[in-house]
Amino acid sequence: MKDIRFINLDQLENYEPKFRISLIRRYHSLYTQKYRWFVRPLKGRAYYCNGERPNEIGVEIFDCDWTPEQWDTRPYRHFYNPIQDAWYESYARHGLPPLSEYNFGYGREDSLITKNGKPWYYGMFRDGNTSAHYWVESDDIWITHKGSHTNYYGASGKHTQGATFSTTVDVKKPLTEPIMAAAKALNKRKFNGVYKPFIDKLVELYGLNHTQI
Repeated sequence: MKDIRFINLDQLENYEPKFRISLIRRYHSLYTQKYRWFVRPLKGRAYYCNGERPNEIGVEIFDCDWTPEQWDTRPYRHFYNPIQDAWYESYARHGLPPLSEYNFGYGREDSLITKNGKPWYYGMFRDGNTSAHYWVESDDIWITHKGSHTNYYGASGKHTQGATFSTTVDVKKPLTEPIMAAAKALNKRKFNGVYKPFIDKLVELYGLNHTQI
């Protein structure tokens, strides 16, 4: 029988909320160093286990052996969607700590998510004032720079830009400053070429000069 470990939340019910969370974090750090997998169902209790990767449907499976230097070579999270018959694998953003030091796996930022081994989503976050997102299947791109944003909708070919997420203005030609800023941020040496397909897409869509990136 597989060795499975749960955090016994019932035993922590009587503690003050802040202390209770602190204890959960300590247990999580301990167990993610002892066990290979952290499995978190959408409903039910999360658990830790060793051995081969669990083959469960509709659960998040975190690789506790993942280390920061593997950010672009090894996924830290696996998820199977039975409706799509698809495995999604998440590669963490550059510079994040190992799972044992992180907040239960919640809120990790992804540099790349693959769907059945093919790129499905690129995301570059908090690089100065710039962030960028690219959903490969739908061809949608979202770029934010210095509080402004430019959104490209691949399906309609429409560009929108505005000062807030709730107020946007359709334009025929988007501002190039946020797009170039995103391309330069994505092209930094530390990212090891992970974002090259994203950069190539920006060059194709917006006519950027490769020599200026």
